[in-house]
Amino acid sequence: MSGGSLGGMMALEWALLGKHFVRSMVLVATAARQSHWAIAWSENQLASIKPDSKFRGGRYGGDPPRDGLAAARMAAMISYRTHSSFEKMLLKVSGTRNGTRAPFAVDVQRAERNDGHYDNSGIFLAQSYLRYQGEKFNARFDANCYLHILDKIDSHDIARVRYPSLSDDEAILSDLSQIRKPTLVVGVPTDGLYPPSEQIFLS
Repeated sequence: MSGGSLGGMMALEWALLGKHFVRSMVLVATAARQSHWAIAWSENQLASIKPDSKFRGGRYGGDPPRDGLAAARMAAMISYRTHSSFEKMLLKVSGTRNGTRAPFAVDVQRAERNDGHYDNSGIFLAQSYLRYQGEKFNARFDANCYLHILDKIDSHDIARVRYPSLSDDEAILSDLSQIRKPTLVVGVPTDGLYPPSEQIFLS
């Protein structure tokens, strides 16, 4: 089984549930337990979605909180990269340096339909990129589903209830020692959410 982020977390849990669930694993940019840092980024996203006037406690029907979900996605896109990798990504795509006021490869008028006080000449490249990502996410994702996924990720901890007499760190190490399946652990140096130190701990 292979998976990144939540997929890797699920693979770890299934590997611990029984020998017949998993034969081998590839774990990419994931962790044995969600870190304080990652939970803080999730909270940032929750605080973007829930205050949206259209969220209505999750009972929004056919009029979803598009602005809140887009803002949450913008925060997530930043968390997936380090400072240097974000700069390099925009430089590679645009050929321009930081601070450039230029639209990303997107219909800026459409991306800013709820933000009409900006004109094209006043939008930074990074702003345009993030707004585009927010709009694209709205086209394929539901806010309530996203909140549930965030909750599942934030509550991930392979040590939970398995070794109550041990400290948290001892419990995690005991859990990891029980996994005897062939496993490849892959870290992504530019990942700002699950840095390679998390994968080094897993391996």
